[in-house]
Amino acid sequence: MQKKILILSEFGSGHTKAAEALAQSIAYLEPSIHTQIVEIGKMLHPTRTSFFFRVYTVYPFLWKKIYESKQNQPISQWLQFTIYQLFHRNIEQILDKIQPDLIICTHPFNSSSIARLKKMGYPVRLCTVITDFHTHGIWVQPEVDLYLVMEGVRSNIDLYRIQRFAKVYLAAQRTLSASTYRDFGLCRHD
Repeated sequence: MQKKILILSEFGSGHTKAAEALAQSIAYLEPSIHTQIVEIGKMLHPTRTSFFFRVYTVYPFLWKKIYESKQNQPISQWLQFTIYQLFHRNIEQILDKIQPDLIICTHPFNSSSIARLKKMGYPVRLCTVITDFHTHGIWVQPEVDLYLVMEGVRSNIDLYRIQRFAKVYLAAQRTLSASTYRDFGLCRHD
């Protein structure tokens, strides 16, 4: 039976680009795995998600203030519940339909909601890709099975005593052609 990976993203932009890059890498490394990217908030509650994104883009100072005020704190159960209710209520129906072997989240809201489901007994394996340049408390959930982090995030992630992480990097064992470097805008470090 073919393995299925569901990659959850949110709000487009960098989080979705990270999801797309991850899906392409999985397809390249293991073509037998079926990957699917879903911007889950847009699918389940498009009006609320659109409103939140509009507030975020029109009033970035407001988001910055909220973000910085909770930076070094784990997410509260109240906030986790609120995120779930606002953006991801009924996500179980989508998961039951797709039946993924693994869920990878590239946005902290998705990770928070799936972690909440796991806490309530929903059987799923959860991987979170921290796409920010540092670890904010909203990313950190005890229910996450594995974190993928950039090299520089490693020292910051120690704040939360997380043991389940892997550094993300281009595998040195694979030799990439000059055209691949050019096509993906990569720099060679020979």
